[in-house]
Parts: sequence; C-alpha cells; structure tokens
Amino acid sequence: MVRRDAGSMVALSFAVLYLSLLLTSPAMAQVPAGQYVVAREGHFYVGDQRIRFWGVNASPHSFTDKRHVEAFARRVAALGFNAVRAHYFLDQLYGSNLSKREYVSYTKGDGSVWDGLDYLLSLYKELGIYCYGAEVFGPLPLTREAYDILPDDGSREQWQAAVAKLDLQGGVNPLPWALAYLDDRVAAVKLKHFRNVLDHVNQYTGKRYAEDEVFALWQTTNETAGSVFGIVLDDPKYTHQMPEFFVQEIRRLWNDFLRRKYGTDAALRGAWGPMAAGENLGTVALPWGHLKTGQMKLAPPVYADLVAFGMERWEKHSADCVALIRSMAPPGVGCSVVPICTGATPDPVLPMAWASASGDFVAANDYHFMLTGDRRNPLYPWRSRLTEAPVLHSGLWLGVKDKPFVVYEGNVHKPAPYRAEYPLFNGLAACWQDYDGLFLHSLYPMVLREDEPWTDPLIYAFNGFWKSLFDGCLFWTDEIQCAAARTAGEVFRQGLISPAPQPTTVTVGKQAIFDPKYYRFGRAHWDERQTLSDLEWTQGVYGGRLRYDPAWDGRIRVEGRSAVHPYAAVAWGRGPQVRWDWPQGQVVVDTSRCNALAGFSWQNHQFSTGVRVAGLSRPYVSFVLVTQDGAPIGTSRRLLCSCVSTGENTGLRVDPTKMDLRPLATGGQWLLGGESLQGMVVSPGTAPVDIQRVSAEIALPPLAGRVCRKLDFAFRRLAEEPAANGFTLRESEPVYLCELGAP
Repeated sequence: MVRRDAGSMVALSFAVLYLSLLLTSPAMAQVPAGQYVVAREGHFYVGDQRIRFWGVNASPHSFTDKRHVEAFARRVAALGFNAVRAHYFLDQLYGSNLSKREYVSYTKGDGSVWDGLDYLLSLYKELGIYCYGAEVFGPLPLTREAYDILPDDGSREQWQAAVAKLDLQGGVNPLPWALAYLDDRVAAVKLKHFRNVLDHVNQYTGKRYAEDEVFALWQTTNETAGSVFGIVLDDPKYTHQMPEFFVQEIRRLWNDFLRRKYGTDAALRGAWGPMAAGENLGTVALPWGHLKTGQMKLAPPVYADLVAFGMERWEKHSADCVALIRSMAPPGVGCSVVPICTGATPDPVLPMAWASASGDFVAANDYHFMLTGDRRNPLYPWRSRLTEAPVLHSGLWLGVKDKPFVVYEGNVHKPAPYRAEYPLFNGLAACWQDYDGLFLHSLYPMVLREDEPWTDPLIYAFNGFWKSLFDGCLFWTDEIQCAAARTAGEVFRQGLISPAPQPTTVTVGKQAIFDPKYYRFGRAHWDERQTLSDLEWTQGVYGGRLRYDPAWDGRIRVEGRSAVHPYAAVAWGRGPQVRWDWPQGQVVVDTSRCNALAGFSWQNHQFSTGVRVAGLSRPYVSFVLVTQDGAPIGTSRRLLCSCVSTGENTGLRVDPTKMDLRPLATGGQWLLGGESLQGMVVSPGTAPVDIQRVSAEIALPPLAGRVCRKLDFAFRRLAEEPAANGFTLRESEPVYLCELGAP
C-alpha cells in the first residue's frame, strides 16, 4: 500500500528509469488519439488491431510530487505492463465533506491529490499504458444528507438512521455497494458518483474521463455479486449487520417480486407447498437462516425464486449503470463504446458467476494457493502447480463463449518459493484459452527513494500494511516475480502461443442455475457425465468455454471433447508449442519467437530454434527468451531474457506445524492457501533478499554484432558483452534481465 506520507519520499533516478524504458519496455507508442478500445468478436480491439492487456493492479493516488508520479509511471512501463487496473483509486478526491457529493476542485500544478492523479494518467497515455477503471473509486459518498438525492417519500428519519449504522470505511466494506442494487437512494448516490468520475476533466490531457482514450475498460462493480446474492440468500457476513430499515425494504421488494410472479396465494402455495402461519402474498418473510456454511437448506422452488429475485435486482441496477456510462460521451467516443463489465467475482458460486457474466466482458480472479498439508508431498509444505494435473482455474473460469475474458486479479501469496512459475504459467494458459487480459495483484510501492530503491524486503502474507493474506501478493520489491512477469508478459501480449483450436463448450441451463445442488458449481456439480475435476482437465487438455442459457430447460451440456484424468504430459498450440510434463514438474515452450522452460530438475535443454540452455545451477528455474521485434529468435535484433529461481528475506522463518489444516476436511483451498499462512510465518526476516541466482550457458544461432546487456533490478547496466553465439549467466552477477540486440 502506498504510504500516505508521500512528502517523505524522494525521487528516483529518472535517467536510470528512462534507460530502462529504452532497453526493455514494449514499444513506447502513445495511446492513439481518437481510437478507443472496443469489444468485437469476443475480443478487444483498437482500430483493426486486437489488443491483449498484460496489466497490474495499482493505486498510486497519494503521489502529489511530480517526481514521484513520473518515477512510478516509468517504472510501470519498464516492468512491461501495458495496462493498469485502477484499484481503490479516487478515494481522496471528494475532500473531507462527503455530504456535498462533489469532487474538490484543483488547479493544474497545485500539488494536490487530483493534480498527481491526472498527471499520472497523462503519463500513462504518453507511455502507451491503458487504464481499467474499476468501480471501487474509494468511499461511496453516502451520508445522511444523501436522502435528498431523490424526492421525499416519508422515510427520511428511518433511512438516515439506517445509513448512519453502515460501515463506510474507505468504501471497502461491500454492504453499501450491494445496497445500490436494493435501495433506490443508494443507487442514485452511486450513479451520481459515476457521473462525477466521467465528467471530471483531466487538466493535463484536456479531456473528460468519459472521452479520454486512456480508459480502455470500465467496471460498474467489484465482487459485489457475492454481496447481493449473499444478502438475498442470507450470508451472515451481510445479513447480520443489516440495519432493520433495509431489511424491511428488501422484504418489500421480495414480496413485490412474488406478487408479480404468482398473482395469488394459491399459486404460491402450489409452487412452494404449505406457507408459514399468517403468511400470504405481501407478507412472505425472507427465508434467512437456511443457508449454513455454504450448504443450501432451502427447498428448490424457494431457492429458485430467490436467485431469480436477486438476478432481477442485479440486472436492473446494472442496466442503469451501463445506460448512464454510455450516455456520458458522444456516439462513437470514449465510454459510449468502450467495453463495460457489470461484475467481477472471485467465488465459483453459480448465481454470482452468472450475474457477473452479463456485461460486455467477463472478469474473474485467479490466485494460486501454494501450500499443502500433505506431508507425503516432496515439496511439503509448499506446492507447485507445475507438478499437478493440468488444472488451469476453477471450473467456472472456463471463459464465457463469445465474450472477452479478463483475469482482473491474480498472484501467489508469499512466502511461496515456487512463485517464479506463476507469470509464465498464467501467460501460457491465457494464450491457450484465448483470454484478453491478465492483471497481476498488486503493485503498491512501499517507498520510493534515490539510493538502492529496490532493496527493500519482501512483504509476506499478514505482515504488510493490510495485515491480510493479500500482503503476500505485493511484488513491487520482488525481483523474482518482476523478472518472470516481464518476459511472460511479452509472450501473452504478442499471443505467441496459438489458442485451443476447438475448445469444449459447457452450457449451464436453467435446471442448474436455479437448483440449490449446483450452488457451488465451481467446486462440485452433479452432472452424470463429469465431475468438477473432469471439467478442469478438459479445459487444460482441450480448452473450454462456458455458456449460460437460463432459457434451456436442462442442467449441464458438454459439447466437444471431454477429458479424463490426464496421467501424462499435455500439449498446447500448433506443433505443439507448449509441452507440460506435469508428472515431471516441467513445462517447455518451443516456438520460433519464444523459448522457455520452467520447473524442476533442469540442467540442459536443446530447442528447435538452435537455442541451447546448459549448466543450469539450480534445481528449480524459470527461463524465458522472447523476441520483441516480431522476428524469429535466430534473426531478432531485440530479445529479452529472464532466468530466475527463488529468493526470500534474510532470516525468514516458517513453521509448517502452525499451518491451519482445518480447511483440508472440506477441501477449502482458499483457506488452506491463504489464511493458513498467518500462523506459519514465525519471522518475516529483513533485507537484503537472499536471491538464489542462476548460472547457465545460453547458446544462440549465430548473428554477427549481437550484444547482451545485463541489467540489475534498478535497471542499471551491469555489463555489455558480445553475444554473437550466446551469453553466460553467473550466480555472482545480480542480473535481473538480459536485453539482446544491436550495440
């Protein structure tokens, strides 16, 4: 997380950062004027060119010194990202008086938060970095005074008292955002908030946000489907803190839904069976208290009506949000055409995933949990995805047919000694699945300073600003992940692995969507043909797409090839281009423009391009050599190479006996992989990070005049060596990346 005391920071070396851009960043083309990102034929385009986003979640909105803004923007570009998901941004821009629900004004160059943010967006635009505008723009400006945003209906005192009881801490609490789907006044406040965002004029670009080309994507809500359906289906996290006024309002909406659907008490009883004493249309209680620990206890007809009710509320407010956003720019300009996501969900729960798939593109997260409680595992207490059967994501993250698909957040939670595989694994899987964006979580800088700026310690789960498992995802100071992400991003953005030629389509019909047995479809469903693992293996072996079809009176229909447990290696792409030998814990990429290997027990490997990697000095590595100029490796004048293993803080102490194994009883990988880290980290250690650097000999096809520039993590040039026939990596050299090209 960015320190709020931004004034205590000092500037980075701009000369070093500019050099880093020249050497390693993608083409430094500006975001093109007058062209906007659109969704077409299931993908994102700018003009006639498809665009893939290799992005990062970041929130540098406390930078008010232009030196810090420039340093951050150039560092993002140097790390190879072409998009930033603005995560929790704009949270200081209303000023101290939220009741006005208007942004504070600023003057260009006044050093305010607004000034710093707009300057940052202008730099992104110059550097060819797009912005993915998420909904969580800080605190929803919801106060007692907001009652007057709509005409008085006689509920002033009750509504204001209920709002006063809500937790509005920084807008992170999901309940206020969820109430926008269930309360017209809260919805009006949110829509006014959107209007404020889109109407704001960036004084550095001279454009309203609504019309600025830098905004490639908009998202109307973040993980709120879980809150909305959690309220409807009685998740205690939401319903137990619900002010009574809103409880009564939701009950009124629920009864209105039932009246419109059934019309008479007899029709309702015919569907549900006997009613509770005194209940009839108009007085039906919300059946809260029937959802226990994720196991549905509701009768199927009641559950089906609750899901339909929740979806009706979801679609209504989502449509209002989209209509407003589309209306804020002239036809063909900015937010009138850019793709809008109406939900992003982290949980493979069917109603929430279905709701979140209703926009122009679909967004889901992908965190890898790299712990195991199985002492028989040779890596205990750690896991490597490369040593396990080819499961890409949860069963719901197959990608939705005919819509762009974005991983809006994802990473591993440190400590994780095998984290170097994550960027390459996800980049390859995203190519195979033909995804359109991957956004790592997250790039929150702790400090910026001139001297040795990248020597801070790693941040581990529950040992950072948030005191949560997501502290372990911060990678600003993680040389291993930054290097691996830099080269993997090139593979994904260029689409160097061909997608699955005939992906299997899994259609989810009405009988699944509205059946409580399928509530946790992403973890276990009841189709006779397959188990969840089979769906995941199908995705890994053949590629996969989902289709939601509530009009089809069926459960699950699988069209295409269906995998059983793959006990041997799998292959992706034409050729094949990727071989994932999971029994050996190895993955190899062999194409004309990318050679890569990751995993265990490597020493030597010969690629079909003539590249040979020999003498790898570590038992676990991630090596990527990728061209940046579109030419084959043998003739390319611009190649990038990373070769990393692992590294941890000096003095890190982990005690696996303190791992919380209770989730193993129910197979809960979320808790096992995240919360279980809390007790394991006995001491997070200190700087410097003890990086296990790799020695290797890399032979290349001969090319006269080629040189190898070795850079450290601060992008300082360590050496420039002739590389006509290859180059050497040495454990004694603090090499972050190698750039190969003309002198």
